[in-house]
Amino acid sequence: KWVPERCETTFDDDGNPLVSTGTVQDISILKGVEETLRESEARFRAIAESIMIPTVITRKTDGEIMFANPITEELLGVSAEDLIGRKGGQNWNDPDDRIRFVKELEAKGRIDFMEIETRRPGRNDLRTVLVSAQEIIYQNEPSVISTSIDVTDLRTAEKIARESNERLSRVMAIAPDAVIAVDGDFRIRIFNQGAEKVFGYSGKEIIGEELNILLPERFRQHHNNNIRGFLNSPDDSRLMSSRSEIHGF
Repeated sequence: KWVPERCETTFDDDGNPLVSTGTVQDISILKGVEETLRESEARFRAIAESIMIPTVITRKTDGEIMFANPITEELLGVSAEDLIGRKGGQNWNDPDDRIRFVKELEAKGRIDFMEIETRRPGRNDLRTVLVSAQEIIYQNEPSVISTSIDVTDLRTAEKIARESNERLSRVMAIAPDAVIAVDGDFRIRIFNQGAEKVFGYSGKEIIGEELNILLPERFRQHHNNNIRGFLNSPDDSRLMSSRSEIHGF
């Protein structure tokens, strides 16, 4: 049993004790809860330190970092030990992101994949991360646990792909030959100047329409079968001349 004692003694004028009164309270349940919390936090730390996603816990009242797992060093360039006591979000490139983060957390109690640009100390390169956060109680204090997923390489690849597609679109737009591209539902998504000259439609008129609008009725089913056959074949591409004759108007 855990029992804190409090005692008060009354003395006479000569300093002799006359009477003592005291209180005793059983706090075994409270101590048990505290021990359970300590064990729970120990298990949490063991899990958080082993996962390969940068994870940080900050105190909600002042924003100071209370915990950081080892993998966080790769993202921030600072050891987990040196991060303790620092303010969270100091490496964010845009100060307004901190305001946006706090407002959304206050409104929802959590954040899912907020895109943030971060900067490592002593380096000029920016990293793009997706930050998720959740309000928790840690070490008996209101806190925020947040994880960061580095998507810099993904965003770079997406940018390269967009620029490549834009260059390809510009080339196709001015190509003298008719170039038509359709989506999975056979709706026209690309219709270049060459196609406008061949078929007499403007791109504005035809984009979004079904490809069959360009084919005579009697050839539509046969053409659709040819396309499905190509899509189900192992070929990545095929010359028009290696397929059956195509008719359009």
